[in-house]
Amino acid sequence: MTVFQWTGATIRYGSLAPDEEHTITAMACFTQPGVYDLNRWRLTVNTDDDSHTPSDFQHKEGIKGFIQMPSAPHLVTIVNKEK
Repeated sequence: MTVFQWTGATIRYGSLAPDEEHTITAMACFTQPGVYDLNRWRLTVNTDDDSHTPSDFQHKEGIKGFIQMPSAPHLVTIVNKEK
């Protein structure tokens, strides 16, 4: 796999109301043609309510939440189209 870089804001903080959705757009920079695996991301969600069970993820600081990381590759191929 070829190395690439995420560009722009890569860390975001905010709050969501119950059942609210938020779309995050990520951008990457590819410096050369190749096959890239875009599954290098992690989503961490902290919750501040008591509606979760003890089996939920819990940080060292006692904050409850969840971590989502992709397990399957998400491949994209960049080609160099010369005129």
